[in-house]
Amino acid sequence: MKNKVLLLISLFLLSGCTAEYNAYLTKQTVSEDTIVFGLTNDNFPITAYINDQGASEDNEKIPDIEYYDIMQNPDYTEYKYDFPYENYLNGTGVNYCYKNVSIAQIADNNYKLSTNNFNSCIDYYEELTEIKINLKFSDDFNITSNNADEVNNNTYTWLINRTNYNNKSIEVNYSLKETKEVSKEKAKGNNFNIFIILGSFIILGVVLTIVIKKQNKY
Repeated sequence: MKNKVLLLISLFLLSGCTAEYNAYLTKQTVSEDTIVFGLTNDNFPITAYINDQGASEDNEKIPDIEYYDIMQNPDYTEYKYDFPYENYLNGTGVNYCYKNVSIAQIADNNYKLSTNNFNSCIDYYEELTEIKINLKFSDDFNITSNNADEVNNNTYTWLINRTNYNNKSIEVNYSLKETKEVSKEKAKGNNFNIFIILGSFIILGVVLTIVIKKQNKY
Protein backbone atom coordinates (compact mmCIF):
# COMPACT_ATOMS: atom_id res chain seq x y z
CA MET A 1 0.00 0.00 0.00
CA LYS A 2 2.70 2.50 0.95
CA ASN A 3 4.55 1.98 -2.34
CA LYS A 4 1.33 2.76 -4.23
CA VAL A 5 0.89 5.98 -2.23
CA LEU A 6 4.49 6.94 -2.91
CA LEU A 7 3.90 6.42 -6.62
CA LEU A 8 0.76 8.53 -6.53
CA ILE A 9 2.29 11.48 -4.75
CA SER A 10 5.48 11.35 -6.82
CA LEU A 11 3.42 12.35 -9.86
CA PHE A 12 2.84 15.74 -8.26
CA LEU A 13 6.49 16.38 -7.67
CA LEU A 14 7.93 16.41 -11.18
CA SER A 15 8.00 20.21 -11.27
CA GLY A 16 7.84 21.09 -7.57
CA CYS A 17 4.80 21.42 -5.35
CA THR A 18 3.43 22.33 -1.97
CA ALA A 19 0.84 20.60 0.20
CA GLU A 20 -1.66 21.64 2.85
CA TYR A 21 -2.91 19.41 5.65
CA ASN A 22 -6.08 20.52 7.43
CA ALA A 23 -7.71 18.80 10.39
CA TYR A 24 -10.73 20.00 12.36
CA LEU A 25 -10.85 18.34 15.78
CA THR A 26 -13.88 17.91 18.02
CA LYS A 27 -14.43 15.50 20.91
CA GLN A 28 -16.37 13.22 18.56
CA THR A 29 -14.68 13.48 15.14
CA VAL A 30 -11.62 14.68 13.25
CA SER A 31 -12.34 15.94 9.73
CA GLU A 32 -9.20 15.60 7.63
CA ASP A 33 -8.65 17.47 4.35
CA THR A 34 -5.29 17.17 2.57
CA ILE A 35 -4.57 19.19 -0.57
CA VAL A 36 -1.60 18.49 -2.85
CA PHE A 37 -1.13 21.30 -5.37
CA GLY A 38 -0.32 19.89 -8.79
CA LEU A 39 -1.80 17.78 -11.56
CA THR A 40 -2.20 14.03 -11.77
CA ASN A 41 -4.37 11.64 -13.74
CA ASP A 42 -3.89 8.82 -11.25
CA ASN A 43 -6.87 7.99 -9.04
CA PHE A 44 -5.59 4.99 -7.10
CA PRO A 45 -7.76 4.30 -4.01
CA ILE A 46 -6.08 5.33 -0.76
CA THR A 47 -7.21 3.76 2.48
CA ALA A 48 -8.30 5.96 5.36
CA TYR A 49 -6.50 3.74 7.86
CA ILE A 50 -2.77 3.15 7.58
CA ASN A 51 -2.78 -0.61 8.18
CA ASP A 52 -5.55 -1.55 5.74
CA GLN A 53 -4.75 -3.17 2.41
CA GLY A 54 -5.21 -0.57 -0.30
CA ALA A 55 -6.86 -2.19 -3.32
CA SER A 56 -7.06 -5.30 -5.40
CA GLU A 57 -4.63 -6.04 -8.23
CA ASP A 58 -6.88 -4.22 -10.71
CA ASN A 59 -6.97 -1.11 -8.48
CA GLU A 60 -10.56 -1.66 -7.39
CA LYS A 61 -11.64 -0.86 -3.85
CA ILE A 62 -11.96 -3.78 -1.47
CA PRO A 63 -15.35 -4.21 0.27
CA ASP A 64 -15.57 -3.15 3.94
CA ILE A 65 -12.42 -1.03 3.68
CA GLU A 66 -12.66 2.74 4.28
CA TYR A 67 -11.10 5.04 1.67
CA TYR A 68 -10.42 8.74 1.27
CA ASP A 69 -12.80 10.74 -0.88
CA ILE A 70 -10.59 12.05 -3.71
CA MET A 71 -11.37 15.14 -5.77
CA GLN A 72 -9.17 16.12 -8.69
CA ASN A 73 -8.94 19.21 -10.88
CA PRO A 74 -6.17 20.80 -12.98
CA ASP A 75 -4.70 22.68 -10.01
CA TYR A 76 -4.73 20.22 -7.14
CA THR A 77 -5.92 16.91 -5.73
CA GLU A 78 -7.83 16.81 -2.46
CA TYR A 79 -8.24 13.91 -0.02
CA LYS A 80 -11.01 13.98 2.60
CA TYR A 81 -12.16 11.70 5.39
CA ASP A 82 -13.96 12.08 8.73
CA PHE A 83 -12.47 9.96 11.52
CA PRO A 84 -14.02 9.13 14.87
CA TYR A 85 -11.85 11.02 17.37
CA GLU A 86 -10.66 7.81 19.04
CA ASN A 87 -9.45 6.40 15.67
CA TYR A 88 -7.69 9.52 14.37
CA LEU A 89 -4.17 8.36 15.21
CA ASN A 90 -4.68 5.25 13.07
CA GLY A 91 -5.31 7.36 9.96
CA THR A 92 -3.11 7.21 6.88
CA GLY A 93 -2.78 10.98 6.59
CA VAL A 94 -1.66 11.73 10.12
CA ASN A 95 0.91 8.89 10.02
CA TYR A 96 2.24 9.44 6.53
CA CYS A 97 4.83 12.15 7.13
CA TYR A 98 5.64 11.49 10.79
CA LYS A 99 6.92 8.25 12.27
CA ASN A 100 5.61 9.04 15.75
CA VAL A 101 2.29 10.79 16.38
CA SER A 102 0.63 10.56 19.76
CA ILE A 103 -2.00 11.99 22.07
CA ALA A 104 -0.79 11.40 25.62
CA GLN A 105 -2.62 12.10 28.87
CA ILE A 106 -0.13 14.01 31.01
CA ALA A 107 -2.45 14.79 33.96
CA ASP A 108 -6.10 14.64 34.93
CA ASN A 109 -7.99 15.99 31.88
CA ASN A 110 -4.76 17.34 30.36
CA TYR A 111 -3.41 16.00 27.08
CA LYS A 112 -0.54 16.53 24.67
CA LEU A 113 -0.75 16.01 20.91
CA SER A 114 2.75 15.71 19.47
CA THR A 115 4.89 14.40 16.62
CA ASN A 116 8.56 13.62 16.25
CA ASN A 117 10.70 16.42 14.79
CA PHE A 118 11.44 14.86 11.38
CA ASN A 119 9.09 15.21 8.40
CA SER A 120 9.80 12.22 6.17
CA CYS A 121 7.70 13.52 3.25
CA ILE A 122 9.89 16.53 2.59
CA ASP A 123 12.96 14.37 3.14
CA TYR A 124 11.79 11.78 0.59
CA TYR A 125 10.35 14.07 -2.11
CA GLU A 126 13.07 16.42 -3.35
CA GLU A 127 10.60 18.67 -5.18
CA LEU A 128 8.23 19.11 -2.25
CA THR A 129 9.07 22.56 -0.91
CA GLU A 130 6.55 23.15 1.87
CA ILE A 131 3.76 21.53 3.86
CA LYS A 132 1.33 23.83 5.64
CA ILE A 133 -0.30 22.08 8.61
CA ASN A 134 -3.51 23.59 10.02
CA LEU A 135 -5.07 22.11 13.15
CA LYS A 136 -8.40 23.71 14.03
CA PHE A 137 -9.88 22.91 17.43
CA SER A 138 -13.55 23.17 18.33
CA ASP A 139 -14.80 24.82 21.50
CA ASP A 140 -14.53 21.38 23.16
CA PHE A 141 -10.81 22.09 23.66
CA ASN A 142 -9.01 24.52 25.91
CA ILE A 143 -5.51 25.02 24.43
CA THR A 144 -2.99 25.65 27.20
CA SER A 145 0.24 25.80 25.15
CA ASN A 146 1.59 25.12 21.67
CA ASN A 147 4.60 25.64 19.40
CA ALA A 148 2.68 26.74 16.29
CA ASP A 149 4.12 29.29 13.88
CA GLU A 150 0.80 31.08 13.56
CA VAL A 151 -2.41 31.18 15.61
CA ASN A 152 -5.68 32.53 14.23
CA ASN A 153 -8.57 32.10 16.65
CA ASN A 154 -8.85 28.32 17.09
CA THR A 155 -6.59 27.42 14.14
CA TYR A 156 -2.93 26.56 14.79
CA THR A 157 -0.55 26.55 11.82
CA TRP A 158 2.89 25.05 11.28
CA LEU A 159 4.99 25.75 8.17
CA ILE A 160 7.26 22.81 7.40
CA ASN A 161 9.86 23.48 4.69
CA ARG A 162 13.31 22.47 3.50
CA THR A 163 14.94 24.66 6.13
CA ASN A 164 13.28 23.17 9.21
CA TYR A 165 11.78 19.78 8.23
CA ASN A 166 14.44 17.80 10.15
CA ASN A 167 14.17 19.73 13.40
CA LYS A 168 10.57 20.81 13.90
CA SER A 169 7.91 18.96 15.86
CA ILE A 170 4.21 19.70 16.34
CA GLU A 171 3.08 20.13 19.93
CA VAL A 172 -0.27 21.15 21.41
CA ASN A 173 -1.23 20.87 25.06
CA TYR A 174 -4.93 21.03 25.89
CA SER A 175 -7.71 20.09 28.25
CA LEU A 176 -11.24 19.04 27.36
CA LYS A 177 -14.12 21.25 28.38
CA GLU A 178 -17.29 19.85 29.88
CA THR A 179 -20.18 19.67 27.45
CA LYS A 180 -23.35 21.62 28.16
CA GLU A 181 -25.20 18.36 28.65
CA VAL A 182 -22.82 17.28 31.37
CA SER A 183 -23.06 20.68 33.03
CA LYS A 184 -26.86 20.49 32.99
CA GLU A 185 -26.78 17.06 34.62
CA LYS A 186 -24.46 18.40 37.29
CA ALA A 187 -26.78 21.36 37.81
CA LYS A 188 -29.72 18.98 38.21
CA GLY A 189 -27.73 16.97 40.73
CA ASN A 190 -26.80 20.11 42.65
CA ASN A 191 -30.43 21.27 42.70
CA PHE A 192 -31.52 17.86 43.93
CA ASN A 193 -28.98 18.05 46.76
CA ILE A 194 -30.23 21.51 47.71
CA PHE A 195 -33.80 20.22 47.87
CA ILE A 196 -32.67 17.38 50.14
CA ILE A 197 -30.90 19.80 52.48
CA LEU A 198 -33.85 22.19 52.58
CA GLY A 199 -36.24 19.31 53.13
CA SER A 200 -34.11 18.05 56.00
CA PHE A 201 -34.21 21.47 57.68
CA ILE A 202 -37.99 21.67 57.27
CA ILE A 203 -38.49 18.21 58.75
CA LEU A 204 -36.11 19.07 61.60
CA GLY A 205 -38.05 22.29 62.26
CA VAL A 206 -41.37 20.44 62.38
CA VAL A 207 -39.98 17.85 64.79
CA LEU A 208 -38.53 20.52 67.09
CA THR A 209 -41.83 22.41 67.06
CA ILE A 210 -43.74 19.28 68.09
CA VAL A 211 -41.24 18.50 70.84
CA ILE A 212 -41.37 22.06 72.22
CA LYS A 213 -45.18 22.10 72.23
CA LYS A 214 -45.26 18.79 74.12
CA GLN A 215 -42.80 20.13 76.70
CA ASN A 216 -44.89 23.28 77.20
CA LYS A 217 -47.94 21.13 78.02
CA TYR A 218 -46.13 19.72 81.00
